[in-house]
Amino acid sequence: MPKRVWRLTLVAEEAEGTTETELARIERSEASGLADLGLSLEEVKHLTAALQAGIVTAQVATVGECRRRA
Repeated sequence: MPKRVWRLTLVAEEAEGTTETELARIERSEASGLADLGLSLEEVKHLTAALQAGIVTAQVATVGECRRRA
C-alpha cells in the first residue's frame, strides 16, 4: 500500500553556514481515513520535544561561544 511521507526539518542559518536537522518523519498510508488526519498527540509531543532540543542545543552553543570570546 503506498504511503505519503513528510519530513520535518529544522534549518539553522548562521554566519558560518546552514545546518539542517531532521526532527520527525511522519508516514501515512494513502488509504488512511478521517481519523488519521493531522497529527496524533504522540506525534505532536515528539515533534515539540525534538524542536525544543534542537533550538536549545543551538542556543547553548551560541551562548558558550560568546562567553569564550568575552
